[in-house]
Amino acid sequence: MIKLNFKNFKTYLCFCGQVKTGPYPSDLENQELYCCKVEKYNNSIKDRKILSTNDKEQGFTFIMRDAKRQFIPKYNHTIKVKDYRFENQLFNIYDIRFDKPMAGYITVVVGENE
Repeated sequence: MIKLNFKNFKTYLCFCGQVKTGPYPSDLENQELYCCKVEKYNNSIKDRKILSTNDKEQGFTFIMRDAKRQFIPKYNHTIKVKDYRFENQLFNIYDIRFDKPMAGYITVVVGENE
């Protein structure tokens, strides 16, 4: 069984998505939907293969606690990392693994948004 150390959940990020703001179909605005602390780590070989298949060179993988019904990540969400080094950069989601590495956690692979 894998043990996670909550002290490693240091990276603060937000999931963003399109939210309808008016009566017309084009009335959409990109808003922060859910923010949390995650454990960010270097990509495994499997994660690198997922990114290279999508022609992405830069990306990372993170583990987050499952927020159950409060928030469920989706592929159309973008990620905004709350760090000055990634200030104006958004990341797209390329893989979501529920209950990995253990029940109650979600592993997400993200790559740079162009």
